[in-house]
Amino acid sequence: MERETTFTRRTLRIQRVAEKTDLAESSIWRLVQRGLFPRPIKLSPGCTAWYEHEIDEWLEAKAGEREPVIDAVWRQDPGGESAKGSA
Repeated sequence: MERETTFTRRTLRIQRVAEKTDLAESSIWRLVQRGLFPRPIKLSPGCTAWYEHEIDEWLEAKAGEREPVIDAVWRQDPGGESAKGSA
């Protein structure tokens, strides 16, 4: 027996995308123009929205680009000078 998989595709208007990403609306549009942010869909002549799952995927990708904490600390103090002074 075949199972049909359905996905709920929720859309978000620009204000909700800005809230979810903590980016200014102008920054979102700039990133879209540069191809660095998911493109919106046109729901009607005056209504543009983004698929929420695409915003979530973008945020996950950004989280994956972070430096691990240990590497960040090592780059700030590669010689361990701050540790030597506290002993």
